[in-house]
Amino acid sequence: MATPAAEPPPPPLPCAVAAMHRSSSSASHSSRDASAARPGSLTLESNDASDVSHASAAVAVAPASEVEKEERHTAFSRNEIRLIVLIASICGFISPLTNNAPLASLPDMSRDLGVSIEKATLSVTLAMIGQGISPLFFGSYTDILGRRPIYILCLIIYAGANAGLANLPHSYAGLLALRLVQAAGSASMISVGAGTIGDVTTPRTRGGYMGIFQAGAALGPCVGPIVGGLLTQAYGWRSVMWFCFIVGVLGLVLVLLFQPETLHRLVGDGSLPPPTLLHEAGVALLRGTTASQLKGTPRPGWPVDPNPPASSWRHFLRGLSRPLGPASLLLMPEVALLLFATALPFMGWTCITSTISSLFVEQYGLSTSEAGLIFLAPGVGTVLTGVCFGRLLDKDYRTAKRRVEREKLEKEKLEKSRDGEAQEEAQRQASGTEVPKEEVPLEAARLRRYPILLVMAVATLIAYGWTVERRVHLAVPCVLLFINAMAIGATMSVCQVLLVDWLPGRGASVTAANNLVRCLLGAGGTAAVQPVIARLGIGWTFMLVAAVCASAAPLAWLVFHRGQRWREARAAKLAERDAPAA
Repeated sequence: MATPAAEPPPPPLPCAVAAMHRSSSSASHSSRDASAARPGSLTLESNDASDVSHASAAVAVAPASEVEKEERHTAFSRNEIRLIVLIASICGFISPLTNNAPLASLPDMSRDLGVSIEKATLSVTLAMIGQGISPLFFGSYTDILGRRPIYILCLIIYAGANAGLANLPHSYAGLLALRLVQAAGSASMISVGAGTIGDVTTPRTRGGYMGIFQAGAALGPCVGPIVGGLLTQAYGWRSVMWFCFIVGVLGLVLVLLFQPETLHRLVGDGSLPPPTLLHEAGVALLRGTTASQLKGTPRPGWPVDPNPPASSWRHFLRGLSRPLGPASLLLMPEVALLLFATALPFMGWTCITSTISSLFVEQYGLSTSEAGLIFLAPGVGTVLTGVCFGRLLDKDYRTAKRRVEREKLEKEKLEKSRDGEAQEEAQRQASGTEVPKEEVPLEAARLRRYPILLVMAVATLIAYGWTVERRVHLAVPCVLLFINAMAIGATMSVCQVLLVDWLPGRGASVTAANNLVRCLLGAGGTAAVQPVIARLGIGWTFMLVAAVCASAAPLAWLVFHRGQRWREARAAKLAERDAPAA
């Protein structure tokens, strides 16, 4: 946890060692008390996670490094943050794994259940729709109930659905129903994971950590088809469901033992005792190193609603309407435009992945297992993008922040240029001045690389379609798949980080809205691409897909040039509305 401002910060320790150090050191008790009492800490009475950013800005009274500011934002150590991001990445890996692993087993599934291949493929489309809708519920409730309880619930649902599919009798209706439940459990962990990373990171480091999270999710399309093809060939399609069940149980064990609660509304910067036993990490609880045990204070219980409804019936209706919260984000013009700017390239990506097996078997004469290896090319490209591109996003943010600081310094020097002595004093003071993150132009910092990424995605889509149709050497479409995956994966990282920057206290909800738009467009692309290929051919089909992806360009242009203006106008209206109450 964070140390008092008067003491030099100790070197970061691994989570387990840090927990033992805190339990054996009496200074840690005073450290936590000081952390809870300092102005930058949050109490359970704060109802908006955006209060954390205001509190963090309030503490910056003297020149301080960005690392010190980050420590004020969260009481978790750097190694603890890394463990939290690792668990979120593993859980985020489950959803794309579940969606892609059964692709190679569709022929075996159709024969076993006695249905056509088209009906078996319908289970994939239905699962994608479930992946788009379910985060509206879990993503909205995790911003209220906490990250950890929703993680546990989703993993239990996911593991139970996989156990049911693995033991499924010859029932096509049962397959569709359980695939929908399976998708509901797996997809929500992406929105919860994004919210968790938003809790423990700042804009300065969010790009890098979010890139690691995206890389974990990108492993699913890479590993899923290969593992699914090998297991189906050796043991049948039900073995794929047993594999997913084992992965779900392992994820549940990791969350139960090591995942702490991070939601600012419940634990502040991480130094406050969580409300219930369910929010405590198992290892810390067994060691006696939780905030509640170290401070000797009882857990506070669920925070009281500051604006309770007039009746229990209205309270019930409010709970039912909460899933509409993520969907209501589409009413914000900059959010809606950015969601479609990332969903359109993603739709092109799903058109590629849903046809790789059939196209390479038909055009190049590959076997099912050999066609599954083709997924390595886009999978590796997406993973590399997640690991490397996040650092570029962090660099772009720092560059934009330094530019604002220089402009602010020049303005101060100009205002005080009448007095040379005052000018020198202003320079000395301004050299340590930090610009609040609210003044950094987020759209310019995050979207500066989006145009070239979109051009790369569109160009590789066109080239991929024609090379596959003309049966060019197998290495050429593989390289194009690699570049295309890097470009589309980077556009998704850009948009996801910017969305969390806009709404830091609603990371899970905004990711749920992102997932909704992406999955619905992706499901439409998956359902339409095969009939279009049959009518137009491979080359012209991907020309059409590339044109649809290119339509994201004007949407991103509007966000880049008008997004900040829209946000400021909305904030001004809210301030004007709340002024009489103040």
